[in-house]
Formats: sequence, C-alpha cells, structure tokens
Amino acid sequence: MYRVYNFFRNMKKYLIPTTVAILTVSSLSLQAKPATVKPLDVVSSKSASTFFTGNIQLSGRQLLVDGVPFVMKGVCYSPVKKGMMFPDGLITLNPTPDDLVTVEKDFQLMQQAGINTIRTYLPITNAAVLALLTKYNLRTIVPICPGYDFYQNLDAIAQNVELLKNEPSTLIWEIGNEWNLNHFYTYNPRASGEDQGTSDLSAQQCLDLIQTVANLVRGHDGAHPVSCDISCPSPSLIVSSAQPNNSSQGESGVYQVIPDCVDMIGVNVYHGLDFGSGFKMWNQLTDKPFYIGETGAVAWNANINAEDDDSQALGDRCAAMNIMNNLSANSSNILVGGCLFEWCDEWWKSGFPLDHDTTGLTLPTGPYPGNCYINEWFGILDIDHNPRAAYDAIKSVFNPTPQ
Repeated sequence: MYRVYNFFRNMKKYLIPTTVAILTVSSLSLQAKPATVKPLDVVSSKSASTFFTGNIQLSGRQLLVDGVPFVMKGVCYSPVKKGMMFPDGLITLNPTPDDLVTVEKDFQLMQQAGINTIRTYLPITNAAVLALLTKYNLRTIVPICPGYDFYQNLDAIAQNVELLKNEPSTLIWEIGNEWNLNHFYTYNPRASGEDQGTSDLSAQQCLDLIQTVANLVRGHDGAHPVSCDISCPSPSLIVSSAQPNNSSQGESGVYQVIPDCVDMIGVNVYHGLDFGSGFKMWNQLTDKPFYIGETGAVAWNANINAEDDDSQALGDRCAAMNIMNNLSANSSNILVGGCLFEWCDEWWKSGFPLDHDTTGLTLPTGPYPGNCYINEWFGILDIDHNPRAAYDAIKSVFNPTPQ
C-alpha cells in the first residue's frame, strides 16, 4: 500500500554508521533513457533456473527451504507506537523492555495463526528482536534498500547484509516498495501539481539502482534470493508513473518493471475480494517466482462511514485464500505465498498520530470493503495490539488445524 513517501526521503540516521558515500542522482545514469517499447511488452522471457544457495534455493517458481517448497504465509509488520511517527516510533528499532514484551506477544499470535513470514519497511537489526524471530520460527523479507536515501550509503547496505545474512530469520532481500509508483520515494504520484523536488529518479535510474544494489548484495551473500517489490496497477497507471521524467512532454512512459537482475518479484495488490485481472497479467511477463508483498482489507467501511470489523475479516480471509489458491508449491501456479497488510493499525499515517483518522483515497479498485485506502485502519490488530475479527479469519486459512 502506498506509504507516506516524505518519511523515506531522509532516512540516513537509520543506516549503520559508517563512512557515507553520497551519490548524486546523475551518478545512477547520465541520461534517462526514453522508453521505446509497448505497454506490457517489457520483460525478457529469461527463465528462472534452479540454483543452489545453501538451505535456500529457487527452482522454477518455487522457493525451496531445506529442499521443501516454502509456503510464505506472511504479514506486513510496521508497529509504530500510538502518538509517534515512522520510523522513530517503531518498537523494533530501539526496543524498551516493554516493547520487547509487545513484540513477543505479536510473534506468539503470528505463530498461533500459522504465519511464518514478516515483511518490514526497515531492516530489523536489533539483536533481541532477531532472537525472538528465531524463537518463533519467523522468516523475514528484509528491505535492504527501501528508498533512495538508503542507496546513498552503499557501505551501510553492505554492512546490513553482512549483519543479517547468517540470521536464521533471513529469507530474501527486497529492493524497493512499489518502486514503479514512487521511484524509491523520490516521486509522489498522488501529489498532482506539487513540487516533487529536484532529486526525482527517472524510471531508468530506478532500474540502474536495482541492478547496483542486487550486485552489491550478491557480492556479500550468495545464500538468499534478491527481489524487488512493485505495485500491480492498471496498465494506464504504469504509463503515468513514468511520465514525470520523460524527455518529451506527453510521451508514454512505459518501462520495464520486472528487471532481469532480480530473482523474485513482490507485487502489492488491492482489488476488492480478489486479485483482479491486473494480477493475472504478471503471469505473462516472466516466469520468475512471485509473492504478494501487500494485500488486505480495511476495518473502516467508507460506504457506511463506520468501523466494520466483519467486512475487514471477510476481505482478509479472501486475500489469504487467494494466496493459498495460487501457490507454486502445489501446482504450476506463480505464487510462493504472500503477506497481509498490516499487522496493526498505523495512526501516524494520515493526520495527528494521537488521532485515528478515517479519511482516505477512493479509487475505482482498491481494498475491500469500499475501495478506499484508509491508511490508519488496515490493522489485523488495533493500535494496542488487540486482535480484530480479521485475525481469526486469517488464522482459519493459514492454520486451519492447529497442532
């Protein structure tokens, strides 16, 4: 789901302290290369061959862990305290003893629900939290370069890889979050007419960034696949998202959203009670493994302007079922699995962080029940980490017969 991009534009203080190698936008690519391809005709047919990487390997569209197809049953995890902002308020960043109690409670609930993977928006590097991930057998999609400010310190990225590559919880490295829409948080596609700044990355520069980071990660770790995360919009939105950096005004800005340099693709999908035709088209673009980076429902129903936990539970249950019904582990389907968005409410996103804001952006297609992105109401748990009905709904799919 579209993250509030301004908070990712100045993240240097959350990188491992090291000698900072500041890179200018122009160092990514001297010239933004204009697109010359037609919509969707943008990806090579290169196959994802089997390769061995210790305990983890890719075979076709399967992710094997210890030789067994891994089914990713995940949630997005960005627990920010009430009244605080991202990222300072993350309880996983510099946790207090009370924070660690909350984190452990969360991980216990995840394990009981059959959840085996978390997807975060900053790398988890705290030793106590990493130990809890191992204790509860949780794997992590590690956001090794979520935004452009991370790219400005390649040494810190390398240090994070070295720090986390031997952690049992590390599953895959992920570059970007919906990068085809936000251009690594240098471009806000929904701020029409606003000043986007002077450091906006072009589509080609984004691809160059992904290539550089993927090569860097592989230079330090050959044991885990590298992925990038994209949004799954309509073809028209793919075009418009690249337009701000075109060389000629009005030219279609179609570009390659599935780079050959990554091993897997995460896709964020919000389309009511199913994945829609937008999801199906990715099957035609590449034979790399896919996972759902984000999908889910909101607990505030814009249709009735009221909290509606039952509708959210239905939406999240359908999302979990859509993931489980498209698994590559069971057939020739394309999904390794996926992540439900979001573990707990995020009050910081839309207004004053002590208020639970109910405003949002309504689109023709979007999250159930009202196609409205009400950012502060996606929580499977509320802000105090109490489960909503959606928790049991997801549990009924991910862990129907608890041991």
